[in-house]
Amino acid sequence: MVMDKNGLIVASSNESVLNSSRSDRDYFQQAIKGKAAVSDALEEVTATVQEQSAMVQNLAEMVETIESLSNELAQAAGEFKVE
Repeated sequence: MVMDKNGLIVASSNESVLNSSRSDRDYFQQAIKGKAAVSDALEEVTATVQEQSAMVQNLAEMVETIESLSNELAQAAGEFKVE
């Protein structure tokens, strides 16, 4: 999305927002003052990606634990013979 100096959207991949204003948004107010700003939507996406990354890491650790336990069980099963 591209806005002009008045906050009017002049280009966007979403045509339905063209020519609408974002001048009331905090990120626009900060940017027009020359300050760095991040929209709430981007912060939410970033948080979601970080949460999903942590979940993937946890899942990888669980898989590693399951594989280790499986190997230990297989070894233990091999030590016991039913006669």
